Amino acid sequence: MFLRIALGACLALALALGAAVWRVSSLSKDNATLKASMVAHEAARDQLEEAIAVHKAHLERLTAERQAQVERVNQIEALEGGDAPLSDFMRDGAAIVWP
Repeated sequence: MFLRIALGACLALALALGAAVWRVSSLSKDNATLKASMVAHEAARDQLEEAIAVHKAHLERLTAERQAQVERVNQIEALEGGDAPLSDFMRDGAAIVWP
């Protein structure tokens, strides 16, 4: 009788131990999957940060070009007699705007 109880207890303990090992193994695989996913997302984030930096640089360049264009237009408008057709001032202005 005692042998049956001891055998049943050992069997239950073995099943519980097997279930625990299976669960730990499953969690380990999930952990590895999550780590790989995290690495991929970090790489994507790094690429996005680089793209943001490139876009900011382009916007700064375009802003500088726009300001230079505004200055050229202001300079042309400030030329004396610049509105006369085919004048030297217009030719100089056109050379500034369209090099």
